Amino acid sequence: MNRFKILYGLFIVMISSSLLLAQTGNFDTHIIDLKGELSSDDAYQDNFGRFDAYQLNLQEGDFIKLKLTAEFFPLITIVSPSGKHEIAFPDNQNPEVDLGKEIKETGKWYIYIAGDSTDVGKHELKLCYVAENTRMLSPDADICKIAQFLLAHSNTAFFYYREKECNIKNGSWDVTLPNQNLFDNAEVKIKGNLASIVLEGNGNKNKFGEMSYKISECLSDDWIEKGTDNQTTFKESSGAKKIKIKYEDSKIMLTVSNSIE
Repeated sequence: MNRFKILYGLFIVMISSSLLLAQTGNFDTHIIDLKGELSSDDAYQDNFGRFDAYQLNLQEGDFIKLKLTAEFFPLITIVSPSGKHEIAFPDNQNPEVDLGKEIKETGKWYIYIAGDSTDVGKHELKLCYVAENTRMLSPDADICKIAQFLLAHSNTAFFYYREKECNIKNGSWDVTLPNQNLFDNAEVKIKGNLASIVLEGNGNKNKFGEMSYKISECLSDDWIEKGTDNQTTFKESSGAKKIKIKYEDSKIMLTVSNSIE
């Protein structure tokens, strides 16, 4: 019996995302739900307990957030490629574990979900992932690069900018997007099944027109464009993503949104 469950789903999504270069600029974020069950057939080790294990490839600089819920009192152990261990367990009697991790080594990482020798039951691990190049904008990021960056983060309901909270919940969060000079303020909003980020900056009608044109040029034919004098909306024809850029009262507002499954 193979002790490790390789996260093929993560690899498949990453490979598929590379086909969307025009939409995401190779930026990478994902949410994966892994459901399993400890049974009497699972691996067992003295002084460790009964466990399931997952294997995944990560790059230095990536960020992951794990949320584990279980029908038993669980333990998460993360093992780096060099063999360093990090352990997390519930901080109260509620059988849930939250763990955020900045990846310091490139290679194969292992995630162990363990109970004691008698534990059996279902467990669910939610893994939220942001690639190293999707954690920071470049200093010279233009409107196209910013839109691609935010489209990628919309895949995970902007969790990285919601206090790195993997769980979906209604609310709003002020955001600082570093290393860009086009917008002064940003806010993430979650309401119902819609996740959006709204950016605002100073501008004029000409700048609004230039930004609208640049966004249209860097999106693929899969996007539908509709516009008026002061607003342009782009909608993904085969999905739920939207980009809206609006000019009003010497302000330019960029909104990127996506539905939450």
